[in-house]
Amino acid sequence: MTLEAVTQAPWLLPAFAAASAVLSGALLAKHAGTGSRFVNIWVAAFAATTLADAFLTSKLSPLGGSTAMAIFFVILGDFRLFLLAEKVARPLGPSLTAARRALTFAFITPVLQRGVAFLLPEHFAGKDLRFTFLTYEVICLVTLAVYAKRSTREGDDAHVAVGDRLIGFFALQYALWAIADALILYAPSFRDIGFGLRLIPNVMYYGVFVPFGYAQAAPRVSK
Repeated sequence: MTLEAVTQAPWLLPAFAAASAVLSGALLAKHAGTGSRFVNIWVAAFAATTLADAFLTSKLSPLGGSTAMAIFFVILGDFRLFLLAEKVARPLGPSLTAARRALTFAFITPVLQRGVAFLLPEHFAGKDLRFTFLTYEVICLVTLAVYAKRSTREGDDAHVAVGDRLIGFFALQYALWAIADALILYAPSFRDIGFGLRLIPNVMYYGVFVPFGYAQAAPRVSK
């Protein structure tokens, strides 16, 4: 069996997300009645939405081929990072303000990606979405770099360090996806290796980020 076949298994991403949901639930149960209400809600909400993402966009679901569904969950997946990073950077600030700022940053990458697609339609034509993925990944890396430089420098060194780790996690994830998709697109001899490499950021995105976010933010957000 090729690595490409492994990565295309319809049960794979739901399995990663289910494991994340179980671990997230165990963390919340262990610390029930303590810690930040915001972080606890963030964990519960995004453990659930990540699991929904993995299932509803897979071939296990009748909605698995929906482009609108996929776009919605991509934006939501980025929103969960920006929301937590905003709250870590400004833990005493209003949660609604954090959500508004996070939503703004979550839409930057898809809007710019659509702009590139409009300017270079020949690269986005056809059924292979790999170039679309690669474009999104590269733009998101730039967005994360700008965000890290401008939006998470407030607060003491400990809060800044947590923000940097959250953003660094997502940056590594998107960099690995970009490298993998570049191999798949432009290096036929390494195509299968590219699919295998995608397993790492897939695990990070679906299986690890929510528990990682909890571990990083819970000690730094008090309400």
